[in-house]
Amino acid sequence: MIYNIIHIVHFNGGDNMLRLIQFEIIKICKSTFFRIMMIGFLLFILTYFTYVYINTVRADDLIINLESMMFTQEQHLQELYDVLESNEGESDRETEQSIETWERFQERDSKLLQAYEEEDWTTIMELEIEQYEPGVEMLRNDPYQNVYTWPTFFSKETLLAQYKWIRDREITPVLRIEEFAWKTAYDEVFDDPIGEEIVKENSIKYSSAGVHFLKSVFQMLFSLIGAILFLFLFADVVTKEGLGRNGPIHLLKTQPIHRQKILVSKFMTVIIVSFMTLLITAILSIMLGVIFDRLGDWDYPVLIYGEERTFTYMNLGTYLLQSFGLFFMILLFCYSILFLFSVITKKTLIALGLTLATIIIGITWSKESVLSSFAPYIPFHYFSVGEVITNELAVTLEDFTFSFANGMISFGVVSLGVLFMTFVIFVVQSKYSN
Repeated sequence: MIYNIIHIVHFNGGDNMLRLIQFEIIKICKSTFFRIMMIGFLLFILTYFTYVYINTVRADDLIINLESMMFTQEQHLQELYDVLESNEGESDRETEQSIETWERFQERDSKLLQAYEEEDWTTIMELEIEQYEPGVEMLRNDPYQNVYTWPTFFSKETLLAQYKWIRDREITPVLRIEEFAWKTAYDEVFDDPIGEEIVKENSIKYSSAGVHFLKSVFQMLFSLIGAILFLFLFADVVTKEGLGRNGPIHLLKTQPIHRQKILVSKFMTVIIVSFMTLLITAILSIMLGVIFDRLGDWDYPVLIYGEERTFTYMNLGTYLLQSFGLFFMILLFCYSILFLFSVITKKTLIALGLTLATIIIGITWSKESVLSSFAPYIPFHYFSVGEVITNELAVTLEDFTFSFANGMISFGVVSLGVLFMTFVIFVVQSKYSN
């Protein structure tokens, strides 16, 4: 360690900061702990992709189901034909109407089967819209619409809009595409426990296509758990060289470098390495999908809740970019707290422990203050990235001031404040340590 630091003596002039950052990046990448964590993370991504690939519903699976259902329909139709023939020419209007109904089902399912075999997604969506839209329009002005019981009118309306988005943009849908595979935040009550289980199971859709798998990775990683993972990854970046009286970091202070640059370079290094780690994760996720399945559709619809049960759809590419941006601000916020406690305590475990305690206590406390006027500007509310971007958090809290924009602002402002405090403390410590 001391040998490496001594080499800093060759740094001079205006490129000190860049060289310090380069030096810090090399140290992190050579760290055994960092390498082990990266290998573990790689294995996790590969394992998770295998799980998603296995659980992805494909056209062949639905073709088998359709063929089985059509076989049952044919048997039932044959039974109805036999009943009609046994009447020996007598009129049986009820049986005739049943035959007409089942023949329509058979005709539609035959078209649907052919479309699945040819992967004609436009025809499939047309058939789904043709069947689903009349019922939705009939309920539009119904004063007794379902508000909380699945399927709510909101769920029906958003599903129809999703069908039309997919059809109009000629997108390959993530299967299954049916009402029993769709629920929204307003579906709070189910009449049938068996139906509830089916809907909740089928509404969790998996796709091993590149961008869709990336969405699944982001939804899993971009949370409190992901933030804690990154905190463990960089917990000792400030303290491992010793901020105490005899730490080797003081060799840097004997060089022609402003002391403040040492701390700034470490923070910039953590930000850069975090960004590169997330970027590599995104590229790896997409590449796995492309190699073993397909790229997917950047224009795929993501439901965004609006006030008073309105809604819009956001394309998947925008959703992924916003997710990346918000989680990056979460990391900025967490790192600023970590650096503050690292400078104050000068001990890795204590600094990490205080950081985690601050975050967990902050999240717990924020749940108790959701009714306050300043609640939307408390950053601890915004750790569930997906719920923030889709406004599901706003629906849950019944307050649409909890938004992506306010989350970004609150993380940014508080992080800058904490970093300024850290910088001041570091300068004071450096002054009195001389």
